[in-house]
Amino acid sequence: MQIGVYGAGYLGTVISACLADFGTPVTCCHPDSSRMVEMAQGKVPFHEKNLSEVIKRSVRSGRLAYSTDVDSFARKCGVIFLAEDNL
Repeated sequence: MQIGVYGAGYLGTVISACLADFGTPVTCCHPDSSRMVEMAQGKVPFHEKNLSEVIKRSVRSGRLAYSTDVDSFARKCGVIFLAEDNL
């Protein structure tokens, strides 16, 4: 089952990376395309031990994907976690 995480702040990034590292296919969705590109490259704007390496490994393996297309994201995910940070 494809899991979706909407939001690429601290909470959404950690949830999506951990789920993917456990072997679950995950798509993380956020409207900011430049943020999605940076995240897919493992450039995380906050510090969490080994998070960047976990993201890179999961993206390379195909278990973690990033998207800005909410409609496509919602159609393909069986479960969606709402993890949008309110700043």
